[in-house]
Amino acid sequence: MQSFHDIILLDRMLPGLSGESVLRRMCQSGITTPVILITALGESSDKINGLDLGADDYLVKPFDLGELFARIRSLIRRASDYAEPFLLQFGDLRFFEKQSQLICKDRSPLLPPREAALLAYLFRNPEKNLMRMQIIGNV
Repeated sequence: MQSFHDIILLDRMLPGLSGESVLRRMCQSGITTPVILITALGESSDKINGLDLGADDYLVKPFDLGELFARIRSLIRRASDYAEPFLLQFGDLRFFEKQSQLICKDRSPLLPPREAALLAYLFRNPEKNLMRMQIIGNV
């Protein structure tokens, strides 16, 4: 299943529905977005259980933000190493995200990184009204 997120930070102890239940449903639905399970439960058995449920990483509260960011970078890097060259399409436009190449009819320019990130975000959110701050926060 295609994902619109690079990573998911999931608290294990959510009100109403546990993070474990959310993780199980994600796995059953075929969602393959990397998940970091965040929790105050730090026993070895808790970590093992969380990883066996399908989490890609496990972080115990309280944690250092630098460590969280390093774990996020690691998971994103690992996911992109195994990803196929990603193709996004909208109408007659095709965009190869990994190469930052836009193809439209007989033209195929390479885009600078910021323009490529913006185009990829817009391709992933077709027919949505996006607020300026949403775009800035995601590009």
